[in-house]
Amino acid sequence: ERDEEPVVKKLISEPILVREEHFSVPQEGSSSNRGPLHFPVPEIRYLIKEISVVWHLYGGKDFGGGAL
Repeated sequence: ERDEEPVVKKLISEPILVREEHFSVPQEGSSSNRGPLHFPVPEIRYLIKEISVVWHLYGGKDFGGGAL
């Protein structure tokens, strides 16, 4: 079984909708600490200068081998 290709299982019955152009392309020279001009002005703003993220991905069969 270790030589098998990874398989993605859907846990919902509805079709997956892919929205092209969902994310806008960043404008040249825009500051990374401000949102886009069409966003509302925030009441409070927090600026994070550094962040470390550790993301562990594990393989397995958490939902059993039955068909969904």
